Order: sequence, then C-alpha cells, then structure tokens
Amino acid sequence: MDRIPSSDVREARRTENGLKVVPFRDLASLVEIKLSKADKLSELRDQLLTRRRSIVTAAAEMSTTPSHSAIRQIAEIQIAIAAIESVQDEDTLP
Repeated sequence: MDRIPSSDVREARRTENGLKVVPFRDLASLVEIKLSKADKLSELRDQLLTRRRSIVTAAAEMSTTPSHSAIRQIAEIQIAIAAIESVQDEDTLP
C-alpha cells in the first residue's frame, strides 16, 4: 500500500465562496488512517522485498562477487520476510 506523503498544510487556500481547499497530498496529515495488523505486516513485507531487490540488483551490476556484507543483508532480509509470511499464515488459520 503506497502512502501519501504527509506535508504541511500551508498551501491550503480559500476559494471565492470561502471553502478551504487543501492540496491532495496534504490530506494524509488531516486524516488518521488506522492500518490493521495484516496491512502492517503486508506493508513491512513489501518494504523488505523492495530493499532485498535493490541490494540484489546492485550486487548483480558489480563485476565482482558481492561483498560479505551484501550477502549477509540479503540473508537477514530473507529471514525477516519468511518470519512475516509465517505470522501471516498463522493469522489466516481457522
């Protein structure tokens, strides 16, 4: 789930009939959004997948073997992804 970046509402303006107009990107600062546990887990999983993909892509673009640090980061992220998926599976059991 992509989040709308929160920002200052200083750009708000009043229309001719007195209505306050807030730019769309500022709505996130006005509305409290409550995410469920499942949504939070899914969002975290997506962030980790993106991070893992960026590390793997960067490693693939190098002409040498990836560093131990890069390999360790990929492994740690993979473990975290597996843990999240395990919790998600447990939560869907009857």
